[in-house]
Amino acid sequence: MSYLIYTDRNNLLKSLKSGLIRIPVNLRDTQNLSLICRGDRIYFYDFENSRIYGPAQSATSEAREEKNPRQGPFNGFGNVSKHFRYLRLEIDCSSVYKKGVPASFLGIGMDEVRFRLKEEEEKCLLDRISRLNDPAVSVVVHISTSESEVNTSIVEINKGTSISQYSFPLSDTFGMILERKKRIAQTQLLARRDHEFLCTLRDIGALIYDSFFRKMDCERFFKKGGYRIDFAIGRSVETVPFEISYRNSFLFEQNIIAYRSEENRQLGSASMKRVLIIADPEQNQDAAYREGLFLFDLFSDQGVEVNLCSRNISRDMCAEFFSGYDVVHFTGRSSPQGESTAWDLGGDHFDAQDIAVFEGLPHLIFSNSCGNSPRFGMEFLRAGVQNVVCSRWKVPFGTLHSFLLQFYTQLLKGEEIGYSFNRALSSCYDKGKTFPLAFLLLGESRLIYEK
Repeated sequence: MSYLIYTDRNNLLKSLKSGLIRIPVNLRDTQNLSLICRGDRIYFYDFENSRIYGPAQSATSEAREEKNPRQGPFNGFGNVSKHFRYLRLEIDCSSVYKKGVPASFLGIGMDEVRFRLKEEEEKCLLDRISRLNDPAVSVVVHISTSESEVNTSIVEINKGTSISQYSFPLSDTFGMILERKKRIAQTQLLARRDHEFLCTLRDIGALIYDSFFRKMDCERFFKKGGYRIDFAIGRSVETVPFEISYRNSFLFEQNIIAYRSEENRQLGSASMKRVLIIADPEQNQDAAYREGLFLFDLFSDQGVEVNLCSRNISRDMCAEFFSGYDVVHFTGRSSPQGESTAWDLGGDHFDAQDIAVFEGLPHLIFSNSCGNSPRFGMEFLRAGVQNVVCSRWKVPFGTLHSFLLQFYTQLLKGEEIGYSFNRALSSCYDKGKTFPLAFLLLGESRLIYEK
């Protein structure tokens, strides 16, 4: 369990220094220290600057009653120092972070007193506090191949910059083994055999770890985590799913991962004021249409201007649409287009080449379309789109509502897109939902989308 203690700044500092909490007994109905057990986490709501600090930890399972203590701290709200009887609890403050998060993060105000925190609520709060105080270490991993040799460099920025370079041979059979395992995973995904699909992903991840990361001294990514990893990869390895590299855990579980295009682009601002949803333009996929309706309601409820298109459209009309929206979400089928794929618009096809002549492109394109390839997404990045989310596998329509809800909700809260994507992905994975693992984030992971 985890709890929230209301206090002012002066008494917060006294609690942290003395390792004590004192609450007047007349606040027992709303701040009952007797309910706290040893090991429970405790957070402090400093209502003078509207920030939450923590986590402390209860050092005892019993709150003791005191009469007229002469020295603070005196926590709670109101004129707490004028009372006679208090409940006292000893706490361990050694893990309390120096920086606190705004109370608005949990929607907390003085009009509603919160004592117990929900499990998911506390998990989000702890994650936010730890990220604020210990930001992710930035790492850029460059990977390219020349004939049968891999050339890599790892640039790590953490109180300085370090660059490590590696060259090693790649087995002639690596590509064949990887493609065979990916085909097996695709069959299991479409058949909704979740457990088998997950086992195959771990096999694929172990193959990638042994072929690349083991030779690049990257054990810390899997054991410690806490990295923001940007992959800058050559076209020869665009089909390798590095994000699911596996070494007792997947790479995405403890790190934020995104893919960059080979071209360097200047980072600009991003907004989410106008959203276009293209859902089932072929008009024969009911689940894709329902996803469009689901997202229309989601954005409308958040006060975002949103339009839904669910009919056959021409390629030129689709290209013209793009210039007027900040975010475009496509859910429907796609078809092979050379070495990449293209959206099926119901008689016409659309890819990144069709938007190259327009200015004012969307900041984000989310493509939930069967058969999308990373190359398809990279082409949008090279055309000027800042972020793309696309899939490596064909995903059954109607299986992503939970993932989409978490991803877009975090994004609308003002979280960075890399964190929003990773948070939604990890949360779904923890709950046994495997379909989102088919998706990857391309572009700048630090972008914040403003409503």
